[in-house]
Amino acid sequence: MDASTLHLLDQLNRAFYQAVASSFDATRQRPWAGWRPLLQHLPTAEAPLRVLDLGCGNARLGLFCMNLSPCPLFIMG
Repeated sequence: MDASTLHLLDQLNRAFYQAVASSFDATRQRPWAGWRPLLQHLPTAEAPLRVLDLGCGNARLGLFCMNLSPCPLFIMG
């Protein structure tokens, strides 16, 4: 892929997400029911668990885990 194509795709991607970000966020405010069972698999430790959340959207999964985790979390998304 040449630089001009890359630049065009980047511009299209940014324009799309700027146009839909507010409505996307408005429809994704509550945690999914299936997330709560995830918490039992998190370790109980004093040192923060490091989590990389790729494609994190509006970060609601990360915030859910940070608020209810049995251990400290460091989340990068």
